[in-house]
Amino acid sequence: ADGRFVVNAWATDGGGIPRNNTLLAGYALVRLGFLSLSELIMKAATTPARAFGLTAKGHCRPGADGDLVVVGPESGRVRVTVARGRVIYRDGIVHPHPTAWLTPPEGWRAIERAGLQADVLTAPLVPNAGRSSNPQAMG
Repeated sequence: ADGRFVVNAWATDGGGIPRNNTLLAGYALVRLGFLSLSELIMKAATTPARAFGLTAKGHCRPGADGDLVVVGPESGRVRVTVARGRVIYRDGIVHPHPTAWLTPPEGWRAIERAGLQADVLTAPLVPNAGRSSNPQAMG
């Protein structure tokens, strides 16, 4: 009604190019002064994790998965990626490790049959209502 437009969060499906565009576009807004770095983190990590009920993601507090992205301060490009406490990318070199798939409850068995690990989304798109509850999910 007052003409303002608010975007609380943005995220992608996790594909390589869209994810990189999210960071680059968001970091450009930080450099231009339209967002603070804290606001970028909230919109690109914290709020999407909450929306999917992923209580161990989107923050750096005890109990978190240990997923971090280190960004070059001038370029806004990823320098280091840490997933579940393990370095998986550093300065152009990928260090592969086992991964976990995010899935609604209906997909968990198919992922398990394929020999992969899954974090089950118990309350997708309901902020703060669910959590990853698969007892076999990676810790």
